Amino acid sequence: MIPRVNQKLLTQNMLYFEFDKEDAWGKRVFKAATKVSNVRISDDVIFVYSECSTPFIPLKKYSQVIINSTVYDVSNVISVMTPFSNKVWSYELELTNPRQIKSGGF
Repeated sequence: MIPRVNQKLLTQNMLYFEFDKEDAWGKRVFKAATKVSNVRISDDVIFVYSECSTPFIPLKKYSQVIINSTVYDVSNVISVMTPFSNKVWSYELELTNPRQIKSGGF
């Protein structure tokens, strides 16, 4: 049995931009942002839990996330499955390439 996650520990949010495709020049194209609430961020890993994080959506490698005005690339997604079933219990997103969002004009 997998232990329950204490919701009080999941106080952070992220904006998730799902990788869609590469354009003709090899630049990544993303779908519209989805705000995912109740996640846990530790160093360069984000933990997203099926029973607590909303919305709990499939997460993909090569996507991007924004946390506290910093953009990260998702370099790997680890699916943690529940025992004796084929359901995802959580995702672990490994992050790379942090960069600050530029504010202001052009």
